Amino acid sequence: MRSEEIYDALFDDEAFAHLPGKLASIAGGRSAVVGWVYTDGAQRFLGHNGYFAESDIESYLRDYAAEDPWTLSNLSNFRANVLIDNAELVSDERYSKSRLYNEFFRKIGDDTFRALSISGSSPHGKGSLAIHRGKSSQGFSTAGKRALARIAPHVGRAVALRAQLAQLESSRELAGALADASPVATLIVDSKRRLLRANAAGEALLQASSLFIVKWGRIGIVGKSARAIEDGLARATSPSPAPALIAIAREDDVPLTLDILPMPIDATTRGAMLVVRDPSAMSPDTPARLSGLFGLSSAQAAVAMGLAEGRTIEQMAKVRGVSRETIKVQVRDAAARLGCTRQAEIAAVVRAIGVLSKNAG
Repeated sequence: MRSEEIYDALFDDEAFAHLPGKLASIAGGRSAVVGWVYTDGAQRFLGHNGYFAESDIESYLRDYAAEDPWTLSNLSNFRANVLIDNAELVSDERYSKSRLYNEFFRKIGDDTFRALSISGSSPHGKGSLAIHRGKSSQGFSTAGKRALARIAPHVGRAVALRAQLAQLESSRELAGALADASPVATLIVDSKRRLLRANAAGEALLQASSLFIVKWGRIGIVGKSARAIEDGLARATSPSPAPALIAIAREDDVPLTLDILPMPIDATTRGAMLVVRDPSAMSPDTPARLSGLFGLSSAQAAVAMGLAEGRTIEQMAKVRGVSRETIKVQVRDAAARLGCTRQAEIAAVVRAIGVLSKNAG
C-alpha cells in the first residue's frame, strides 16, 4: 500500500471505511479497528473492517474499553507511528485472565487473542489502529509485520488526522457540508472515462471547463496538460496500475496539483480517482502546523509546501536564491521528519495538513 492511498482516504468516508480491512490483509489479520481516546477521556471508534457488529463495538466502549489491557499498555508505553506487537506488552497469561477476553470476546463467541497496533497522537488525544487474530491462529508473520512497519509512520499520522477531522464533525450532514466546502475536487471515473462520482468541488471544476469537460457522461481533457493527464489515466487504469502526480500550470497563480489514483470499481472494472487541489487554498498556518506536529524548521516547511504546490527543486532554488543542493538537503531532512521516502509522499502529507487546518479554522 502506498502512503498516498492512506492520506487520500482521510477526506473520503468510503475510502477510509475500507482502509482498516486493507491494512489488516497486509498482516493476515482477521479484524481491524481504529479507535481514539480524546484528552477529555471520551473514546470513539473511527472505523473498522466490519468483523465486529456495531452492537458489540457499543458494548466494548460502554463496558470494557476502560479496562482493555492492550489499550492501557499502549498508552502507558506510548510510541507513536511505529508497529507494536501487543504480545510484547501484555503476556498471554495476563490477557487470558482479563475481563476483555473472558467477559467480552468469549461471551460473543469470539477468540480474539493476538493484536498488532500502530498508534498516533495529536494535541487532541491518542489512538491506534489495532489488527487482531484468534487464539487458535499462529502469531503474525515476520513478513506481514515488516510490511506494516514500513507504512506505520503514515498510518499513525492518518489516525491522528482522522480523529481531528472526526472531532470537527458533529453529524453526517456536517461531514458532507465540510467535504463540499473543501477546496479538494474529487472525480471518480472508470477505464473508459465515464464519470461515476464527483463531489461539490469536483462539479464546480467540471462546470468551469478549464481542465475537464463532460460529454455524454464521459470525461474529456482540455488544456496544455491534456497529454500528461491522459498518460496518467492510462497508467492508473492499466492491468498494472500506478498513481500519477501532475502539476497543472496556471498563468497568475501557483500550479494546481492533480493526483490520479488507481481505484477498482468492482471485481472486473478498473477506474481512477482524480483529486485536484489548489495549493493556494490551503490554510496560511500550514507551515506552523508542520513545525508543531513534525518539528520541521521554517526552511524545511517551506520546501515541503513548495512540493505540495507542484514546484520543482529548480524552481524553489531560484525563488529562494539558494543552490539546488541546498534545496535537496532541505527536502531530505523534511522527508526524514515526516517519515516519507518520496517527494510525492511529502506533498500528500502537506496537502492533508493544509486542508485540515483550513477546515479547522
